Amino acid sequence: MGYLLPTLNGTYENQVPYEFLQLRFDVYPGNLNFSLDSDGKILDGKVDLEDYARLMQYWGWQRNPENPEERCLADISGPQGVPDGKVDMWDLALFMRDYLKDIRDIMPAK
Repeated sequence: MGYLLPTLNGTYENQVPYEFLQLRFDVYPGNLNFSLDSDGKILDGKVDLEDYARLMQYWGWQRNPENPEERCLADISGPQGVPDGKVDMWDLALFMRDYLKDIRDIMPAK
């Protein structure tokens, strides 16, 4: 989901987007295996041990410096609160913050 943006050296035109990003409030960042049904409803909204297994599957992963666009599903946080190109204690801390939370408990019914 996250990656480092290149340095903004140079001239940029007005009203030309630099980057298109998506912000979601219907999942917890630690929910690494969420899926949606055909109506867009969340099938798996809970941060649980399946998510922990995915986090541990990628534990120790680091972005290749030669490929700054490379991403990893389990890279959900870093020292600044955004993905940092590593799967480490920062990602585990965010996972633990949301462990056993279910997004359906706070989302309004549709």
